[in-house]
Amino acid sequence: MGSWIGGFMAAAKAKGKLVSIVINNEYIKICEITKSGKNSTVHKTVTIPAPEGCYEDGILIDIDTLSKTIKGVLVEHRFNSNSVAFSISSPRLATKEVLIPNVKANKIEKIVQANATEYFPVNMDEYIIQHTVLQEIEDQGQKKLKIMVAAVPSEVVESYYDLAKALGLKVAFVDYAGNSTYQIMKQQIGEEVSLVIQVENDGTVINIFKENVLQLQRMVPYGKSMLVNAVMDKYGLKYDAATTKLQNETLLHSRFDGDEVTESLRYMASNINRVIDYYVSRNRVSIQKAYLIGHSTTIKGFATLLSNELNMPITKVEALKGIVLDKKAYVEEATLTSYVTNLGAVVDPVDFVPRKMQEAGSKKENTKSIIIGFFGAIAVSALLVVIPLVQIVALNAQIGSLNKDIKGLSTINDVVNSYYNVKDKYNDVAAFAALTADSDDSLQDFVDYLEKNVPSDVVISGFTISSGAVSISGKAGSKASVALLIQQLQKNPAILNVDVPTISESKDSLGISQATFSLSCTFAGGTTDSTQETKASTKTAK
Repeated sequence: MGSWIGGFMAAAKAKGKLVSIVINNEYIKICEITKSGKNSTVHKTVTIPAPEGCYEDGILIDIDTLSKTIKGVLVEHRFNSNSVAFSISSPRLATKEVLIPNVKANKIEKIVQANATEYFPVNMDEYIIQHTVLQEIEDQGQKKLKIMVAAVPSEVVESYYDLAKALGLKVAFVDYAGNSTYQIMKQQIGEEVSLVIQVENDGTVINIFKENVLQLQRMVPYGKSMLVNAVMDKYGLKYDAATTKLQNETLLHSRFDGDEVTESLRYMASNINRVIDYYVSRNRVSIQKAYLIGHSTTIKGFATLLSNELNMPITKVEALKGIVLDKKAYVEEATLTSYVTNLGAVVDPVDFVPRKMQEAGSKKENTKSIIIGFFGAIAVSALLVVIPLVQIVALNAQIGSLNKDIKGLSTINDVVNSYYNVKDKYNDVAAFAALTADSDDSLQDFVDYLEKNVPSDVVISGFTISSGAVSISGKAGSKASVALLIQQLQKNPAILNVDVPTISESKDSLGISQATFSLSCTFAGGTTDSTQETKASTKTAK
């Protein structure tokens, strides 16, 4: 055991060939990869069914069976790397985007650890924290760093280290699926605001990028297994047969219409829509491109259904930039997109290390510090011989005074603890409220604004709304009145993307002009100017 722990530091810096392994309750994906510069070379890829009862909520619970299964594959396909990288996919893993002061790289970890209880309202003694730097931004005139912080239970990471030990491999690093996907996908997209949806077996990772930098990442507990289970129930099939049927036949309808197979994806689509609405309403930007990656790309009709329900075209990612195939490898490029998590795990991974190994490393450092301190104390003692006794007495008196002051201020700990407890509760409520927010919640504000600002000769004959997207049709006395309506809408900062796709003007037999038009816009939620004025006047009247 000691040599295994002792080899950790060397393994963490492992270079050359790595075995990259991803495990969930459906399958085990294994790749042999060499990372070189910006490119990764893929030598071998293998996917096998996961042994039953070996995986639960991200924890590997039957190490002996798993190791025998994986070791057999490594031998059969002649994998020859001594180091392994894992990428965790677990519903118990949490992520959060935070802003911190713009400090040097070696100081970020201390800030993250010090504020961990503010990021995640859980017992941090049971979790491991890691971070990824996303970008440097300007916030209220100050330079800050935007980072992604991830927390995972230590027992999850320990189970992967136990598997590596059983396989006789050194752990290079343990990444998580969200970061692995991010590292690959930022090489595949442009600088426009992009939505990347990665659907895996037991969950979906939703990523939003802007200027090639991750802006938002959310994981929802609805994945491909819900769809496969619906097919199993309807057709009386086993899991593998149901998956094959989905890949060969178009079982999904283009819209949610009550069909039980199609309806199994409603919760997934609803959660994706909610994340999109959350980002758009708070940043006042629209999604310009959307991408689909992962196992869902092989399911017929999946992209079409999602595109219709999200009301945006979706591109299936079927080739990967920055990935090179070994000329001797028997790997089809089209299959590589199903190994995105494996490939991303070696690009720029985080490194989750079990608590017990961190503590072992700390003990070694403490022992070294004690030895250095001992010899230092001898040197200091020699110097103290020549220091005047008066100075020693004065310093001791000063120390006693400071200790007395510290004791008098110790009650502030109770105040601080109370503050953080209340703040955690507030953050939980605020996060829940944000997830339930929808642009349609502010519909009354939008209607009030229209009633106050629509020109008198404009008559609205049609009005539809969906998640903040508005379509209006009507008639006006002239095109000038329509132009005035557009100007009034554009004055309101909560109303975006005002567009008039059609407008025509005609005259009746009496020579009276009339303009017919259609108009579209979006409102981002929040209180409009007119609503603020109305509320203010009402308060004054009272």
